[in-house]
Amino acid sequence: MIKLSVVIPCFNEEASLPITLERVINAAKGSATHYEIILVDDSSTEGTWELIKVEGRNNPHIRGMRLSRNFGHQIALSAGLQSPLGERVLIIDADLQDPPELLTEMMRARDSNGTSMRLNGTWRILCRVPLLHRPRNVAQAFGER
Repeated sequence: MIKLSVVIPCFNEEASLPITLERVINAAKGSATHYEIILVDDSSTEGTWELIKVEGRNNPHIRGMRLSRNFGHQIALSAGLQSPLGERVLIIDADLQDPPELLTEMMRARDSNGTSMRLNGTWRILCRVPLLHRPRNVAQAFGER
């Protein structure tokens, strides 16, 4: 069973994505034995999607999806949250605003206090999402019918 899902929305990240993936993979390996990385391409205009496809073929832990047009960061994030298989879900931006190396510390904080930790002066929440409560589609995620 997958213990951790990392969702990464991407838009025009061709240059930075290899470094991001290397750091996220190393952090995930150190935090969970079974993990997946979900890369959501928000219809990039350069080689991000091609890179995601190559990485997905070369690494069974990586899954990719591409939006039909540029919907924006929040919709890309919502799309990525439709399909995680992990008991825990971590959301991280492709620009590495928050260092993935703190993943182990975040999971430890979640285990000890049940909800969150302070990261770069901001409280971050790493939550356990029950499988039955995950939205089935973007409309459901936003409460639309």
